Amino acid sequence: MNVLKSLLALFVIAPVLLSCSQEQPPIKIGVVLPLSGAFSNYGQKALKGAQLAVEQINQSGG
Repeated sequence: MNVLKSLLALFVIAPVLLSCSQEQPPIKIGVVLPLSGAFSNYGQKALKGAQLAVEQINQSGG
């Protein structure tokens, strides 16, 4: 029974440890915003907010 628990723990923990040690590729996020036309004022502000969020997330380690 202890061997079974140990193997189960190994299979659960091993992928987590292996994924932490490898460098992950960057995550690309797209945003659809009105950057021209009647609502461009709102789109420009939303774009600046999204860029600020990306900067803060990257500064904290991604």
